[in-house]
Amino acid sequence: MKTKKFKIKIQTLEAFQGDFGRAWKAAEQNKLWEPDYDLVLSFGDASSLSRVFSPERIRIIQTVREKKPSSIRELARLLNRAQPNVQKDVQDLANLGVIVLKKVKGKNQKQESLTPSCPWDEFDVAV
Repeated sequence: MKTKKFKIKIQTLEAFQGDFGRAWKAAEQNKLWEPDYDLVLSFGDASSLSRVFSPERIRIIQTVREKKPSSIRELARLLNRAQPNVQKDVQDLANLGVIVLKKVKGKNQKQESLTPSCPWDEFDVAV
């Protein structure tokens, strides 16, 4: 089974533009731009990175990977945080592709709940 990896990069605008051009050319040739990674997220500086990957969001990723909660409600309980705050953080991480949300309807449930998962085996950070 292939290891799923994603990379977080801090880089200048010029470096980002160069990467974008290389990614565009690779896409035109139906190739991966960075073949070792399934997802690459770029940030202009460390403060942008720290806003997106705050300590609380890192805790969410770790808890989802280790505890495999069945719902956002359970995740909030495991983190001892308010559910609306966890819901927002999880949704932001899902929008980036870091967390995957799956709708699940359990026994005796009237409505579906969202089950978070973290599909990544490895994270790399490049500065």
